[in-house]
Formats: sequence, structure tokens, C-alpha cells
Amino acid sequence: MQKIPTNSLPSPAKTELSLDLAGPHVTAGASAAHRLYQALCEMIVSGLVKPGEPLPPSRTLAKQTGFRRNAVVTAYERLIADGFAEATVGSGTFVAARIPARAAEPNKPKIIVETPGQGAFALGCTHVDERAV
Repeated sequence: MQKIPTNSLPSPAKTELSLDLAGPHVTAGASAAHRLYQALCEMIVSGLVKPGEPLPPSRTLAKQTGFRRNAVVTAYERLIADGFAEATVGSGTFVAARIPARAAEPNKPKIIVETPGQGAFALGCTHVDERAV
């Protein structure tokens, strides 16, 4: 059978990613999808995966990491929603050509709790009625 030439370039080989799922950028105790998202995001932002490079198929990455495919699909969908990846039906998921500036990890807001005042109608304070004692 004769091979018909096409104008499209062959897609680069999709290799395994060396994901760091235990680094300081990954939240311990988070869901598998969230940890995978954080690891992939770190790889993209740090430049280990270049813009336009394909990400492994979800089944391949699920097998590589030991996570369920649903977790991989969820992580990919979040990468796409946040602008770190682009998906093309039938072609796969690729690192976005323009990677958004990653906001610094949000500082946890300091919550200031004021102690309730000591008065007759102060909320959260129960006073013993001295007449009943």
C-alpha cells in the first residue's frame, strides 16, 4: 500500500513525564486530581515542559502515576480552564502557547477574632445569675 503524503507535521513522541508528586509545591492530603494538577502546573511554569509540547494521553498518565483516569482528566480540565493547557479533539492536550503569569501563592488571610465585650447583652458570654447562687 502506498503512503499518501500530508501537509501536517508528525506530532512529537509523547514520553513519560517525571512528575514530582511529593514536592513542596504539592499540598499533602489533597485529592489525587489536585496533586496532579499542582505537579503539572509546576512543570509547566518552571519550563520543564515547553509551550506547544503534548501532554501524555490520560490513560498513559494514569498508568504512570497510579491514579485513576478520572483524576487525570480532572487535572487536565483544570489546566485547560486556568490557561496552562489547550486541548484539541482527536489530537490531545498540549501545553498552552502563552502560559499565564502564575499568581504567587495566596497568603492566607489573617482572621482577627475580637473577644466579645463583657456586658449584659454580650454575645457568646454566659453570666451566672448571682441571685440564683
